[in-house]
Amino acid sequence: NNTADFGAVWSPNGKRILFTTSRFGGQFDLATIKTDGSGFKRLTSTAKIHEMDPHWGNNNIIVFNRWFPGTLPVACIWKMNSDSSNQVQLTKPYFPKKSYGAPFGDMDPKISPKGNKIAFERHQNNKGNFGFGDYDLYVMDIDGKNAKNISNNSAAEAVPTWSPDGKKLAFWVVSDKLKDALDIFIINKDGTGRRKVTKEPDTLEEEMPSWISSDVLIFSGKRSKK
Repeated sequence: NNTADFGAVWSPNGKRILFTTSRFGGQFDLATIKTDGSGFKRLTSTAKIHEMDPHWGNNNIIVFNRWFPGTLPVACIWKMNSDSSNQVQLTKPYFPKKSYGAPFGDMDPKISPKGNKIAFERHQNNKGNFGFGDYDLYVMDIDGKNAKNISNNSAAEAVPTWSPDGKKLAFWVVSDKLKDALDIFIINKDGTGRRKVTKEPDTLEEEMPSWISSDVLIFSGKRSKK
């Protein structure tokens, strides 16, 4: 098709793919499709409201961010069943000023392997980090309660991903500190044990980490201009 389909993630049984699509006009919606391209199913249909960053947990719950374009666009985390029923808002961040880049609020939610926690990032201001602004990592219960900032610094920390045992999160960092710019870090789910796993001298800009076992990560990279 001639529209945008992106942000693809697997269903727990590997039979379907969940993604964001612009097939239905002026907003981004969520949909699934079989691995052979058949069986397209639209999951959300909220006019002029965007749904993005979906993740399909092992408990057959889908989490995503929903944001409302307008005077003060803010992204919030929602969850729903895999058939799109029982849609529930989990976070309600408030920011009195409009972001001049990505909307303020909560993005990139990921359900833990046991299905009892959600990790996400919160964009809270536009200061620094080469225009990315300040993003912190949060972990909360699957029902949206007990949200905790586990990174709490001025860098942009984004795209958290759970280790297979659910004990750690990998993420990537954009920072005004050049030695930490576009590197991959790991942190325990309680915020302890933060460490960089891509080493200096840095000849690559590393992004988008993903675990393939409890001690091995894959990521994308490109040659750095440093």
